[in-house]
Amino acid sequence: MPRVTIVPHGAELLPALEETDGQDGWIQGVGRLESIEVVTAAGENVVFTGAHALVSLAGPTSGPWMIVLSRGDAGELLGGQLVRARSLGVSLARFVTSQEKESWAAVAARAAAETAGPDADESTELPKVGDRVDHFAFGICDVLHVRPNRMKIRSATGGKLREISLEVVRVLPPTELGGKRVFGLVKRA
Repeated sequence: MPRVTIVPHGAELLPALEETDGQDGWIQGVGRLESIEVVTAAGENVVFTGAHALVSLAGPTSGPWMIVLSRGDAGELLGGQLVRARSLGVSLARFVTSQEKESWAAVAARAAAETAGPDADESTELPKVGDRVDHFAFGICDVLHVRPNRMKIRSATGGKLREISLEVVRVLPPTELGGKRVFGLVKRA
């Protein structure tokens, strides 16, 4: 779910865009702007005076941000890379790229499990609620419940709740990815 921010009338747009909370992601925005400067595809700095409709603002949280403006009744479209602008009321939606982070976590955990081999040491501890596992068939999953021989897990991207037997898998020592412990789960030979 995106986090929506309203940039109030008269506020500079760049400071609002630069508030990332340390999270990678994507920003989209719409609204109205004035005192706008962009760099065009030809590399020219262009300043637009007066009010313009912000048809689209898009870019990663770290920038650069590309904008498309509309001016006048004819709907003339203008755009480029944002250099500066003042808000006349802009809505920004921030999307955290959790799926992208999950895919990198899955790659790293899977690589650790695959390089462990059949003789790799098993973990001396079991995953706990709040940890994650990289299941050989289901991928990265959140641990929801643990009993001595069973565990309930759900894909980190949502989906079906699954109960697995810990007697048929080997639990590998955890790695830390994205601030969470991730235990590899491989089939017993």
